[in-house]
Amino acid sequence: MTTKTKAKQFDCVEMMHAGGRAVQEATKDMTTEEKVAFWAAQTKKNREQQAERRKRAGVSGENIQLPWDKS
Repeated sequence: MTTKTKAKQFDCVEMMHAGGRAVQEATKDMTTEEKVAFWAAQTKKNREQQAERRKRAGVSGENIQLPWDKS
């Protein structure tokens, strides 16, 4: 019996590792304060993107309360 192997079109683990390497490279020379500002800016950007996607999908997202979002 022979086993057919299929070439991966998408490798989630490699994507996560590449993302980690990109963040490490972007923040390697930053002070703690600069890293905090970096992550605050990234969070703001991501929330804006989520809001835009919800708007396009017709979902309000108003009732979504995340455990870490106490605002």
